[in-house]
Amino acid sequence: RVSFAAFQRSVRLQASVINTTAFVLGLSLSDVRPYAVANVSGRLQITIEVVSPFLPKADAEKVAIDTWFGAFEEPVDVVTTHTWDELHPPLP
Repeated sequence: RVSFAAFQRSVRLQASVINTTAFVLGLSLSDVRPYAVANVSGRLQITIEVVSPFLPKADAEKVAIDTWFGAFEEPVDVVTTHTWDELHPPLP
């Protein structure tokens, strides 16, 4: 597993996450961008923002964990999808 610190230091790994996400979802690199990187209970959690009119949330949810696991060079345990409103709640 890649640690939070190791991921922050590795430009290659950071680019790999973006490139692999775009590849798996069949999108352009311009549709995929990093949103947040966090250390959650000692595990690396990466949130990638995908903004594309060509990929509905339902289609993204159909991608099997086996596909994600096989595509990334590092093991992937969980992939979740969120709507724009879930990640960008309205200001109070």
